[in-house]
Amino acid sequence: LKGIIGFCISADKGALHKKDGSFYICIESTPNVTTMSKCCPICESRLRGRTDQKFCSDFCRNQFHNAQRRADNAILRRVNSTLRKNRSILKSYLENNLDRVPLNELLIRGFKHDFFTSRYQHQNGQEAFACYDVGFEIIDQEGKMIRLFHHPS
Repeated sequence: LKGIIGFCISADKGALHKKDGSFYICIESTPNVTTMSKCCPICESRLRGRTDQKFCSDFCRNQFHNAQRRADNAILRRVNSTLRKNRSILKSYLENNLDRVPLNELLIRGFKHDFFTSRYQHQNGQEAFACYDVGFEIIDQEGKMIRLFHHPS
């Protein structure tokens, strides 16, 4: 029978138990049978309704799943932040009609040249990169000068 876990002595009545990732609380104690009811893993309130219910509310369900995804989201936030910063730096030069910029100047402003959204080759074989809608390419042999351009989306 689902919901019947085992035997419980009267001293255990009201105790919180965890089994198979769900919380149970001993609500009735008899010499032969102990009945357990599920509790919400976030707020520990008693679940009512469907037998397969895991959370008491949408809020608790969201809290649980957001906590699980928090580490992945932190990585994505750092990458997106770096990409936005790169785009902002490159775009500021283009808005001032500067299409050739020394790489050192970009690096001083916090540009990270290994963060970009796409890479491609021009017909002449020159490799170019884009950070969203702003493109850039290295134009000298030493890799010290960058040419900026608007990248078609």
